[in-house]
Amino acid sequence: MRRDILRDVRVPAEVVRELRRPCGGINVCLAAGRDGHAGKARRGPQVVVESLERRLGAPEVRILTLQTNLAITYSLLGRREEAISLQRDVHSGQIRLFGGSSNAAIIAAQNLVDTLMKLGHHDEALPLLLETIPKSQRVLGKDHDQTFKLQRMYAQILIDRDGASLDDLSLAVATLEDLDRRQRRTLGPDHPQRKMTQVCLDFARKRASARA
Repeated sequence: MRRDILRDVRVPAEVVRELRRPCGGINVCLAAGRDGHAGKARRGPQVVVESLERRLGAPEVRILTLQTNLAITYSLLGRREEAISLQRDVHSGQIRLFGGSSNAAIIAAQNLVDTLMKLGHHDEALPLLLETIPKSQRVLGKDHDQTFKLQRMYAQILIDRDGASLDDLSLAVATLEDLDRRQRRTLGPDHPQRKMTQVCLDFARKRASARA
């Protein structure tokens, strides 16, 4: 059975109808990509949003939800540069609507960082993480799951970025060791998030040992 990607990412029903119109925004984007019209394809996400604003009169918060779901769709299709464009808009929109320290802005920052990391854009991802982690600690708490994820991302960037120094790797190890202790205490020894941290920690230790 053919997978319904729009349903999988929980795009609202009225949005699905709009996207599946013969001239709907995502169809314009995908067709343009196939036909080699790169400029039109890059504008695909904007076409979708503008069309929905005209036809549905959707409020901005609903548009941000749509953009988030479209970014997920583009990521699943392997079109992460287009996902990043949408995620940047979502992040700035959440800051404008709710403030930079809001939970919505923190989640949007995490989504953007995740895609940047997958594309190897560590120089852009790192400053955003360093800005977001203190906000998450202050708003959500030092031992909140969201904060844990952001701190693990920070350590992963230190490990993976080009030219990682021994100091970078040592800092990654220290960060992950502290994270592992706190996750063991708050989540339990067998929690999946802690296991992910342990995998990262083992890898960081091996990289640091090899570099020493």
